[in-house]
Amino acid sequence: MLKAESISFRIGDKYLLQQNTVDFEIGKFHVIMGSNGAGKTTLLKLLAGDQKPSSGKIILFEKELNHFSKKELATKRGVLSQHYNINFPISVNDIVLMGRYPYFQNNPGSNDLAICKQTMQLMDVYHLAERDYNTLSGGEAQKVQMSRVLSQIWEAKESEQKLLFLDEPVSHLDIKYQHQLLIAAKNLCNQNTTVIAILHDVNLSIAYADRILFMKQGKIIHATTELSKISKEVIHEVFDVSSSILHPPNHKPVVIF
Repeated sequence: MLKAESISFRIGDKYLLQQNTVDFEIGKFHVIMGSNGAGKTTLLKLLAGDQKPSSGKIILFEKELNHFSKKELATKRGVLSQHYNINFPISVNDIVLMGRYPYFQNNPGSNDLAICKQTMQLMDVYHLAERDYNTLSGGEAQKVQMSRVLSQIWEAKESEQKLLFLDEPVSHLDIKYQHQLLIAAKNLCNQNTTVIAILHDVNLSIAYADRILFMKQGKIIHATTELSKISKEVIHEVFDVSSSILHPPNHKPVVIF
């Protein structure tokens, strides 16, 4: 579905990402982890088509990513970034409706409006639909943006699978809504969608990921689907911190710092 071949990215003489080859299995929840500056967001932007690699290529559905038009790409993947700066009054409803822009020309249809309502209900922000987006708290704004992204990829089909990119999606959320958002993303994996997310909480990652990719200094240095085998040595190599790993019966491992 999606694969990167020897991709790198540099600004001037500095490489933010260097020679990574990776592919992503369809219908799985992939998590990218690493310390600040490891290259996580750069990798995500390249995979999503928001930036072009300095070398190498990215292939989506057997076609090079740079051969997709912006509109075509917008119907195949949604991206939740870290920050959105809106400097003018706009309602929550209109923010979410932006996710449907690739699907209509002048006015949204009844189906577009119904999808927006469903995604807002799912993220528990429908009661904010008429609010000015700029008056929301950080957590509320994060959930509204997630609703927008969900509305963009809502109609994934087996013949038209989609991608969801999440860059630190739970950074402004309390515990309840962290799990609400990640459950919503995880459920999409059963609905013809592949999720690629950047998370900082290793235990949260273990709880939801099907696969974790660990990055350091612009390189993917570990990748595993056997989450029960994540070791304290890997945690130390990636994050430079000491840890212990507990293995509760019938439960996923828990990392203790």
